[in-house]
Amino acid sequence: MFRRSLAVFLGLTLLAGCDSGENSSDAPGASTSSPLRGCTTDSAPPTAPGGYYTNGTTVCTADGTPHLFHGVDRPSMEWGPGENIEASDFQLMGQDWHANVVRVALNQDFWLSGATLYNSNYQYTIDQVIHFAEAAGMDVILDLHWSDRGDLSVTALQGQDRNGTSNQQQMA
Repeated sequence: MFRRSLAVFLGLTLLAGCDSGENSSDAPGASTSSPLRGCTTDSAPPTAPGGYYTNGTTVCTADGTPHLFHGVDRPSMEWGPGENIEASDFQLMGQDWHANVVRVALNQDFWLSGATLYNSNYQYTIDQVIHFAEAAGMDVILDLHWSDRGDLSVTALQGQDRNGTSNQQQMA
């Protein structure tokens, strides 16, 4: 329940941080310390690969249109080297679910050639996943959120905090 509440809170926080470019400082209780700017800029802003820039709290496309990310996660690349992933998965997310961004979690133990669990096809599979997502009209967030203290000798993926596994590092 806590995780779901946290996810909803974070989602609402992200949505609240996006502005449409309209200045709402006339609203009761509104702060006038930082006016909303939308995507209008005085000069051409630096644009990231893929065509996005930020102006204040707004993410903008290269043509100056405010953009709101509607994202989903495609699990499995973290736990395995990519079985059962097909282009139709991403078409479903993009067309039926109206997602425009997908998060794909990665695993360093499949990626790094010095790791016991190294999979020579893993990087190619990640490349395919990116192509599938882009063909479905989605941006891709590659996420390496599992950090195992650099222990590449693990021979099996197991739950956190078990001896002999590549355990997640403790948060600060």
